[in-house]
Amino acid sequence: MNHFKTLLIIFPFFLSVNIFAQNTTGINTAAPSSKAALHVKNDALFKQGVIVPDLTAADTSIISPAATDRGLFFYDYPNKQFLYFDGSKWRALAGPTIGAAPTSSGFWSNTGNDIYYNTGNVGIGNSVPIEKLDVNGNIQIPAANEYKYSGAKTHIYAVGNADFNPYYTINAPNWVLTSNDPGQQLWRWAVSGTIATGTTVIATAPVNLPDGSTIIAVECVYGLGTNTQLMELRRLAFTGPTTFPVIASAIGSAGSSQVTVNGLATAGSGEVLNNASYRYWLKWSVPITNTVTPPGSNSALYGVRIRYSVTKAD
Repeated sequence: MNHFKTLLIIFPFFLSVNIFAQNTTGINTAAPSSKAALHVKNDALFKQGVIVPDLTAADTSIISPAATDRGLFFYDYPNKQFLYFDGSKWRALAGPTIGAAPTSSGFWSNTGNDIYYNTGNVGIGNSVPIEKLDVNGNIQIPAANEYKYSGAKTHIYAVGNADFNPYYTINAPNWVLTSNDPGQQLWRWAVSGTIATGTTVIATAPVNLPDGSTIIAVECVYGLGTNTQLMELRRLAFTGPTTFPVIASAIGSAGSSQVTVNGLATAGSGEVLNNASYRYWLKWSVPITNTVTPPGSNSALYGVRIRYSVTKAD
């Protein structure tokens, strides 16, 4: 049976301190835990905490603990955190380590329900992370969630001239797109027959952009043209009215010779693409103002670029 002495200290309420032979001290309890050197117990009347020394992080050099002093701790009042000594360095119970860069990170800091870490990189399954978050393995998120950017990112969607196909509802069905100057991948109208003045030659190309994209501009490189050329980005609803609203367009003036035309978004400016409801395509139109006969051509297209922005990864 343990022998102990009871010291009664008078406060506004009664508080007993029990000192046991095995160096276990109890405050407000006659049966302190044998696992603790100091056991403070609260009850209906005793609702108080324990105040430890309040120092600063700079004081750690004055304390200069030895390896055997592991577990020593104090309250760092300027940074509002507890610091403890792990036998080799001071660590924060919340936040980064103090002093020289440690071999491993300290605990995270928190603000309300959020936690953060402002120093170095975080590795999961990787002891030498080279990015802010470096994961060695798969990452799983619910299907209903997405990876989002902190702001809009601009991307380029390239459409080659080989992606265009002639639209045959014209007055010269024998005319098709042909390649000229293969090294430049130039497309022209030519095959046989004659394209009369007043005819509009049309070619189209599909556009497949990420859902949720916002169109910024359509950029075209025209060349060898004696007629005005028009490039339009259009949409068509899968159900409903069969209208083709223009989202963006770029016009190349007559006589252009390998010129880049930047067509800003027009009627659909700021529109967010919805692939579930619409399909999108490019329409290249060339109104013929001078009769064209083989092997000549009144228009040429080098390529198209669509600039668009996204706020999430696709």
